[in-house]
Amino acid sequence: MRRYIDSLPQDLTLREELTDQHFWKAVRTEFLATLLLTVLGCGSCLRWKAPPTDQITASAVELRVALAFGLGVATLVQCVGQVSGGHMNPAVTIALLVTRHISVARTAAYVLAQCLGGLAGAGILYGLTPGSKVECRTWSHRTSSRSGCLRGIWHRIHGFCGGSYNGAI
Repeated sequence: MRRYIDSLPQDLTLREELTDQHFWKAVRTEFLATLLLTVLGCGSCLRWKAPPTDQITASAVELRVALAFGLGVATLVQCVGQVSGGHMNPAVTIALLVTRHISVARTAAYVLAQCLGGLAGAGILYGLTPGSKVECRTWSHRTSSRSGCLRGIWHRIHGFCGGSYNGAI
């Protein structure tokens, strides 16, 4: 991370930064990394309906999800860290802005790319997952309908944005 921060241009004007090809390459990389993290991590959280004889303990599910997110983040940071820093989270990007390691323009572009990447990843997962095969848990109840999943997705987006804002402060 230190090498990435030291490699950032220090005194670029807004116009120079927005016309720099490395800037846009980093923005595209953040989009792709966040998309992949969403597909890998959230894909591991999907609970396929299993026959009643198949008993999976809660700790096995938690381990699967933790390993998917942990190994996914580690792999993606190694892959894209030299290009964009591998933030993949608006809270990390905003924290780097607050500590004056990145510019306001880079922060705005990264946060937008990360949000769009997360939504695109969720859209890919939504499209790949048949509605009759997935059990979706919302905050209040369990449902198999896609409308219940959309409510759950909305609650998670709302919680994610609020959590990122509070975490950065």
